[in-house]
Amino acid sequence: FTNILINLLVLYFLFKLVAKLWDTSTAILTAFFLTFSPMLLYYSKIPVHETVVLGFLGFTLWAYFAKRYRLVIIGLILSQLTSWAGYYLSLYLPLHSLLFSRLPRRQLAWLFLVAPLMFLLHNIHSYWLTGSMDNLFQAFLFRVNASSADQIFGFTYPQFFILQARWIVIYFTRTMVILSLIWLIKFILSLVRHQPVKFSDSLILLLLVFGFTHNAIFRQQAFIHDYTLIYALPFFATSAAITLLRFYTFTHSKTPLANLIVIIVLLLFATERLAYVKALFHTGDANPGVPLGKAINRWTAPTDSTLLLNTELMRFYDVFINYYADRKVIAADRLTPQLLDQVDYIVIPSSHDYVTPQDRNFLYRHFPHRLAGGGIIFDVQPQ
Repeated sequence: FTNILINLLVLYFLFKLVAKLWDTSTAILTAFFLTFSPMLLYYSKIPVHETVVLGFLGFTLWAYFAKRYRLVIIGLILSQLTSWAGYYLSLYLPLHSLLFSRLPRRQLAWLFLVAPLMFLLHNIHSYWLTGSMDNLFQAFLFRVNASSADQIFGFTYPQFFILQARWIVIYFTRTMVILSLIWLIKFILSLVRHQPVKFSDSLILLLLVFGFTHNAIFRQQAFIHDYTLIYALPFFATSAAITLLRFYTFTHSKTPLANLIVIIVLLLFATERLAYVKALFHTGDANPGVPLGKAINRWTAPTDSTLLLNTELMRFYDVFINYYADRKVIAADRLTPQLLDQVDYIVIPSSHDYVTPQDRNFLYRHFPHRLAGGGIIFDVQPQ
């Protein structure tokens, strides 16, 4: 339900924004490209905060272009509470204002100051919970692909850009990418000719820069996770809609086939990756984190703690396990007396069963167990 609500927020506020800066026809086409993109169709149904933050970002951008600056502050706070991507707008909105809308200095300062204040609160909260700032710093080094951090995959810049290009074509479709490239080429040519940037086009420029900032900074994360490209979806949807409508406006008086051509383009877009989207919707069936998390939720109480005997599985599927379990779940590769005292249940996953014979024999001899959700759950509570 949450993801459905967030998707509706994205559609609603982007529709209002495009309708304000262009017209209703462009807004309808933007909503169409947004709704039927493989990126949104698939990733809006899984528990990742990248999709959740899009709703707040859409609200923030609408409020900014509508000059509702108190609502902009609220939108920035909600965005930055949800995802690191929310921080980028605290830089880009003041820059946009300096170039295009000329906000008063006081309002500019507030837009800029939201990010450092929120980051300070985040660090205080993190230190209060963990007593250290090392985890946050190490996570940053890992995600930006720093040489001093642990790396899952080694990759070069050409490999990174080739992979990103492939994912863009897959998740945004060739149709939408071509339409967006036409807009981008036309925009660059207008700059070469020293033509002033229209205020409406400044939105697409803002969406373009924002859409690729996260992947440019956090390259390790972007190389592993394709869904980080979802931040670029508003740019592709809006620029593609503008290009298609410009084509229609240019040709409809010259040929009676203009309406048919637009319909064909939209059908090509909606069906280009249909088989792939259907396959994506079934990929969760092979995700071991989903049934495991559901089993933990079913057979444990909300106050119980569970130990998963496989750190590798937890590392890659922690989002799914924690989301569906809705319980405290920790992971380790070996069983220790200290861990036994900390948890109420222990799970051996069937898909990643690397438990030592000693730990396995100990659990089977001393604790009741059940087979559930792709794993064996042991009740280690004092009887």
